[in-house]
Amino acid sequence: AYINSIQEAILLSEAELLRDFSSAEARKETVQPDPVPEDSRYVLVNHRQKVINIDGTMDVPVVFASPMVESILYAGYDNPVGLTCIGIDMKDVIFSISGGTGRLESGRYYIWPDKDAGNVLLTMYVEKNGKREEIGQQKFIVRELPLPSPEILSDDNGKTAVYAGNVPVPVAELGKFSRIEAMVKDPVEISYRIISFETILMKSDGETILSAISDGSRFSADQKMQLSSAEPGDKLYITSVLAESPAGGTVQLPPVNAPIY
Repeated sequence: AYINSIQEAILLSEAELLRDFSSAEARKETVQPDPVPEDSRYVLVNHRQKVINIDGTMDVPVVFASPMVESILYAGYDNPVGLTCIGIDMKDVIFSISGGTGRLESGRYYIWPDKDAGNVLLTMYVEKNGKREEIGQQKFIVRELPLPSPEILSDDNGKTAVYAGNVPVPVAELGKFSRIEAMVKDPVEISYRIISFETILMKSDGETILSAISDGSRFSADQKMQLSSAEPGDKLYITSVLAESPAGGTVQLPPVNAPIY
């Protein structure tokens, strides 16, 4: 009986060992990765097929070019373009551009589109064994910059307030008006230099109309005297706003309407 007990214990131990071994083999089979399809070893970079090596690396160099605002460049503006270089120093990239002129400055590339250009194509190369090899390309659409709306700035004890117009303004605030500014704030920030503007004060009687010309971007003495005569119910218009665009041309900006109460 003693021997039978020993044999039974041995058989139970062998059965337990076999069960543990089978479980371990099952776990190994579970964690084994599926075979990698041959076509999954490729990715698209700059719309071109690039090989992903067995060790997970990718052949370099590779350069990505992306505009700071979507895939758009603005006419009459030095557009900054973000560059991402992999496996190559930015200064070693050879740039070729059609539809504009470009320059590399302080780690950023700038593109100024040609006049009347609808598109700009930026192509990047690297020199290998005396030959140029293309490593990246980006196409941009060229659009006109939107015209900014003038804003009235007022100064009050060292603090500057901005009045965009089309909202009633208290008569007491008119004496604080100091100058006119114009800036495109979206999608890029670009300032326009104000050359001159005219103020027209239409009195509430509907018959009296006063006008005066600015001193550059600032309200002139005549304009300030005109504003000091304003009363609730009058209407103030900032018109004939001439400004110099970043491209160097003169443009007329939209008027500003300021009802007075």
